[in-house]
Amino acid sequence: MTKRPIPKRMKVFSNTSKEVFSGVRFKVFQWEQQVFDGSVMTYEVAKRNDAVTVLAVREGNIVLVKEQQPHWHTEIITTPGGLVDEGEDIFQAAQRELKEETGYTFKDWYLIDAALVAPGVEWVRYFFVAKHMLSQTEKNLDSGEMNSVFEVTISEFIQLIRNDELHYNIPCIEKMLLKYGDEKVVDLFNNPENYIFEE
Repeated sequence: MTKRPIPKRMKVFSNTSKEVFSGVRFKVFQWEQQVFDGSVMTYEVAKRNDAVTVLAVREGNIVLVKEQQPHWHTEIITTPGGLVDEGEDIFQAAQRELKEETGYTFKDWYLIDAALVAPGVEWVRYFFVAKHMLSQTEKNLDSGEMNSVFEVTISEFIQLIRNDELHYNIPCIEKMLLKYGDEKVVDLFNNPENYIFEE
């Protein structure tokens, strides 16, 4: 099982705190904390199952989906991905989500980033690059999903990011574009083994 990497700025409080609420998607934990004047205050954090995002490279192109869900007002463009099931390995979750949403299986997988989604929430998004497609079968979508699979070139993918046309942002790619330019992103997709995430 792949251990759950934690982003540098994230501190995990739920392991040592009291659960005070459990909803459909979120749990809330509280603990007593001494503050700087010596008094004690109640702090809390929300927790949600982590998410995976898959940047699948098929014959040099990036695999995307046009997706609809009942609570959205329009079709959106996104990368394959979704929530990690309770007790599920993040790598297995990425493989499962890609297969469910596209029918594709891939040979080589690289974890390139782990990002805290929102301050005050223990919720991490893991970003994988998948290369070398092995097989294609039927999609297996949830009852609340409809999608169509399509591909874009790396240049077109970069343009989608620059135009803010992807429904979910990809912070590691955005930072790379800002700091280094297109060539670094192209290199990431060609040589993901050089960009492995480290805590």
